[in-house]
Amino acid sequence: MHVLFIPSWYPQKEDPLLGIFFKEQALAMMKLGTEVGVIYPEVRPLKNLSLRLLANNRFQKSEGVEESIQTTRLHGWNLFPRIGKLQMSAWISYAEFALKSYVKRWGKPDILHAHSFLWGGIAAASLSKRWGIPFVVTEHRNHFVDRIALDAEIKACWTYSPMKRAFHAASKVVGVSTPLTSVLQEYLEDASRFLTIPNSVDTDFFKPRDEVEKEGFQLITVAQLEERKNLPMLLRSFHRFLSQEKRARLVILGEGPERERLSGFIKDLNLEGKVSMPGKVSREAVRKHLMESRAFLFSSDSESFGVALIEAMAAGLPVLSTRCGGPEDIVTEETGILVPKRDEEKFYEGLLRLIRGNYDPQSIHKIAKSRFHSAAIASRYLALYREVLAR
Repeated sequence: MHVLFIPSWYPQKEDPLLGIFFKEQALAMMKLGTEVGVIYPEVRPLKNLSLRLLANNRFQKSEGVEESIQTTRLHGWNLFPRIGKLQMSAWISYAEFALKSYVKRWGKPDILHAHSFLWGGIAAASLSKRWGIPFVVTEHRNHFVDRIALDAEIKACWTYSPMKRAFHAASKVVGVSTPLTSVLQEYLEDASRFLTIPNSVDTDFFKPRDEVEKEGFQLITVAQLEERKNLPMLLRSFHRFLSQEKRARLVILGEGPERERLSGFIKDLNLEGKVSMPGKVSREAVRKHLMESRAFLFSSDSESFGVALIEAMAAGLPVLSTRCGGPEDIVTEETGILVPKRDEEKFYEGLLRLIRGNYDPQSIHKIAKSRFHSAAIASRYLALYREVLAR
């Protein structure tokens, strides 16, 4: 079987962690004996334009085997940042160009697998019609959980019509969590075409440390530094928690537009010696920080899934999370605590209960492995592909 991924975002030179789980999923499928390739229109925002980036991104093609994955990229720019329909049309054209080149080098795939409707899924519908290749779409976008597409309610957004056309052309649509799948069913109105398959984690890469420091311990969160993550609530709860556990410290991994505001917040709460923000770090560094930590905290207001949660669980950490969509499918009594979103008092109480709870890192790791291991999730997708191709 020859599968071709069309991700709406994917690792690139200046952001190697962008959509890293798509690459990891492709590698997991390849380990099961499936031929997997990727085409990716690498469309950068014009606000990032610089002479250095322009020299390396002139709408040229690059093609080769990247970490065993057959990959065709088009390196360009979003020339229509304020004209969404032209932006979409350009993305489809870039994907068509990439597919032609890919097929010439590696042959025609049996099935297309787009990740997110905007724009991979919409492009896949166009490519499927022209090339006669069936396709499936997995939706990941957090904003859909809040019934938002781009900057408007889903049905009010101009993208609703092309999304719905792509949906009706798709053989199957996958949501990565039950809440996300429910929203898609509500708007696209055909329950028989949907199913839920969670994201996966490499439980051979993320593993518990043999011993965790008992006296003076580290708490951790991994998140984009953006308003939706509600990190001020987490910081206020941690500030209160220090009155109970004076030697505790907090690490916030991630980058984003809220960094300056959060730095000011940390200063105002006199947490400068207790909270560190190393920024966006490598996968190896994420693993190291997780292995040095006692618990994982997640304060988001909205999530379609929560890959950071399953990585933490694979590392054996109990998790405290808000009920904000995806986490409800992930966190159980054996692995942590769920509290209402935007409820600071419940979050603080949950933190106290989490730290005082009796959680076994090896048991948490085994639960993460049984539910989210890369090979198990890859096998579910391969079964889906076979079902589609057998029609």
